[in-house]
Amino acid sequence: MSTVGAIERAAATLIAERGYHGASMRELARAVDLQMASLYHHFGSKQELLVAIMRAAMADLTDTVSAAMDEAGDDPTARLAAGMRAHVRFHTERRPEVLVADTELRALDEPGRTEVIGLRDRHQALFRQAIDRLGTDEPGIVTSAVITMCTDVALWYRPDGRLDPDAIADRYVRLVLAGIAA
Repeated sequence: MSTVGAIERAAATLIAERGYHGASMRELARAVDLQMASLYHHFGSKQELLVAIMRAAMADLTDTVSAAMDEAGDDPTARLAAGMRAHVRFHTERRPEVLVADTELRALDEPGRTEVIGLRDRHQALFRQAIDRLGTDEPGIVTSAVITMCTDVALWYRPDGRLDPDAIADRYVRLVLAGIAA
C-alpha cells in the first residue's frame, strides 16, 4: 500500500473512532510511523485529508452501486435491489471510510463541503431514478429512507453477528419492495 493510502486508511479509522475533531494529526503520524513534516508533505492539512477520505469513499460507493445497478439491467425493481445490496455490502466492507463520509459532513469547510454534497447527490440520484420508475407517491422520502437504512448498517454490523451482509441486504430489499407495493 502506498504511503498516501496508509495515511488515508489510518486517518479514516481514527476519525471513525474519535470524530474529526477528536483525532489529531500527531496521533495519525504515530499510527503510520511518519514524522509530522512527512505527513504534511502528503496532506497540507487535516481538512485536506478529510476531503480526500470522503471524496474517495463517495466515488467508490457510487461506482460500486452504479455498476451493480447496470448489471441488473433495465427493470427498476431489479436495479433498486441490486443497488441496495451493493450499498449494504460496501458499508460492511469499508466501514471506517463510510462512517467518516456519512458522519463528518459537518466538519467540512468550503469548497470541500460543496464537492462532497455533489458526490452524495450523484449517489442519491442512482436510487431516485429506480424509485421514480416504480411509481411511488413520495419518491424523495422513499429514496432517503432506503439510503439511510442501507447506510446505517455500518453503525451496527459486526462480522461475527447472526446475519452476513447479503442476508441483511436481502431482508432490506424485501422490506422496501413490500412497502413500495403496499
